[in-house]
Amino acid sequence: MAILASAESWTARVPRLTALSMAIGLMACVGLADRLTGADVSFTLLYLGPVGLATWFVSLRAGIMLSTVSALVSSAADLDARSRSLSDGVLA
Repeated sequence: MAILASAESWTARVPRLTALSMAIGLMACVGLADRLTGADVSFTLLYLGPVGLATWFVSLRAGIMLSTVSALVSSAADLDARSRSLSDGVLA
């Protein structure tokens, strides 16, 4: 219970700019991983973490903006992966 109380007190003190920066950084990490793995692995659900973080700790508007950017990043990663040919190690 002490860990939960400690986490709760920390989340109450998180500045909005810090939470937004964390959400953008997490979204960039998910986007990079999505780009590196190609079309074989779906990262769609992992984009929800940063969007939820931004919505919960910053505002609804920040969550909507981050979800729009996440959709664009995900689409760009998928289009890039589909434009490249499969590597020799992948049997399709």
